Parts: sequence; structure tokens; C-alpha cells
Amino acid sequence: MIFRVLIKIGAVITCLLACTLFAMESEKSQIIILSKNFSGYTSNIAKNIELSSLNQKYTIHSESINNWKPNENTKLYIALGLDALRVLQEQQIKKPVLAGLITSSQWLQFKSNNPSTSFNTIFYDPDPLKQLILAKNLIPIASTIGVMHSEQYHFDQTKLLAAGEQLKLQINFKVNNSSDNFNRQYADISNNNDGIMLIPDRALYNRNTIPKAILTSYRQSKFIIGYSKGMVKSGALASSYTSSNDYIQDLIDSSEAILNSNTQLINRFSKYFSVATNREVAKSLGLALPSKNDLENMIKEQISKISLEN
Repeated sequence: MIFRVLIKIGAVITCLLACTLFAMESEKSQIIILSKNFSGYTSNIAKNIELSSLNQKYTIHSESINNWKPNENTKLYIALGLDALRVLQEQQIKKPVLAGLITSSQWLQFKSNNPSTSFNTIFYDPDPLKQLILAKNLIPIASTIGVMHSEQYHFDQTKLLAAGEQLKLQINFKVNNSSDNFNRQYADISNNNDGIMLIPDRALYNRNTIPKAILTSYRQSKFIIGYSKGMVKSGALASSYTSSNDYIQDLIDSSEAILNSNTQLINRFSKYFSVATNREVAKSLGLALPSKNDLENMIKEQISKISLEN
């Protein structure tokens, strides 16, 4: 009899504790992670944020833009992808927003269409300024570098030209709006410069054109600064890049800073980066490569000295 009573008391206590914990969880402020869908890299980012130190103070939910509804208890929205960012803009969300999985080109176009936006974002493409510094440290005698892009790709040419001037590296831009004449146009800009900086312009660069670009520059003995670690493995000389883990950590750190009001508006490339180099390509170009750590330190030191004021 006593045993049964103790079991009932234990069950009541367990129920009360569960209710208390549920109430405490319900009272927590929320962080909502929004995306068009959660698969692959997007799912990995969301899961890591949900399991981060942020969940000690906030309830974190991942929601599809198709099912989401605004909630006054939300303290921060993390928008993964351009579709999620557009939905938040359409809803005129006033709460803090941090966007991820947005390229710098996409952000400039979004900003152009929404000039008064106060959203934060961390771009996930490589910082072209770091790429220029990397190129100059790998080939100090280089005086020109070519950049071919489509009209659909957006970047601040004025700031890049100013950076190039300080690095004593002339940047020559070339617009190509037709993939039909890619080979001829690319061969021309590669031949007329010391090297090429490839950019993640999907209108031009894809699995068909990238090998052609790398082969063309190789035959002309010109270097290529790629825009990913994989591209370096495929034949580019080098690239700065941000690993998945570093990008996720930057999103977590920036979320904490925004929630604690310890930061100004964030619109930047990731502060974390690494350098990848291809020693076989360097050897074919007759280059002696510094170590990756040395290159990373050179970039960190020099990027702080470059003024990008227009």
C-alpha cells in the first residue's frame, strides 16, 4: 500500500517538474531560423545553431517560410537564403534580422531594392579584398589582374579599384553577357593581365566553363585566384575561403552580439577565413609559396591598413 502511494507521489512530482520546465521553456524568448527548405548545408547550419550556447537563454526553432507566422516573442530572426530574407522584408519585420547564405552580389541587389533596410548579413562568398591581397603576396611583381563578370553580378568596383591602387595592383574589369563567346572573351582578358580573379558569378562560371578557364590560363602561364577550396584543387593557384564550421561560428557569434546589443549593423564577409594553395600549379609558374599560416597572417595584417573610403 505504502509502495503504491509513493509511486503516485513520484508520478505527481514528475508531472509538476515537467510542467514547470515546460512553462520555463515557454517563457524563453525565441530565435527563429527561417529558410525556404532545410536540407544539406542549410540543415547543418540550423542544427548547429539550435545546439549552440544560444539555447541556454533562447528557445530556437527552425521554420519553413511557407509555414512561418510572425511572433512577438521572437528576439532574432536568422534568415538562411535570399528567399527567407525577402519574406521578412515583405512582412516589414522590425525585430533584428541576421541573414546567412547570402552572397555579396545578392545583398547589393537586395539593398538597392530596399535602401532603408536595417537587416544584418554575413556573406558566404570570398572577400574580394582578401583575394587581391592574397594575389599580391603570392606574386609581388604582378601589376594587373583581370575580373570577368556578367551584368547580373553586383559588386562595388569603386572600392575594389581603390584597394587595388593601394596594393599597386590594377584591376581590369570585363563584362561578358554571353556564354557563347566565353572562351574567346576569357582568353582575351587572361592574356592581357598577369592573372585572373574568378568570382562566383553563376551566369558565367559553371562546371563547363571553369575547366576551360583554368586550362586557358595554364597554357598562357597566368595565375588564377579561385573562389573556393575545390577550385584550387582543380587548378587555381590559391583562394581564401571560409569553412562551413567557421561560417556557422560567425553566425552564432554575431547572433550573440546582436542580441546583447554589442555591435553596430553587420553587413560584411565572414571574419573567419583560411587559405588554400596548389603547390603543383605554383611549381609550374615558377613560384615559391609562403606557408598557409604566413599568407593568412599577411592578409590579416594588410587588410586592416587598406582604406576603402570612396
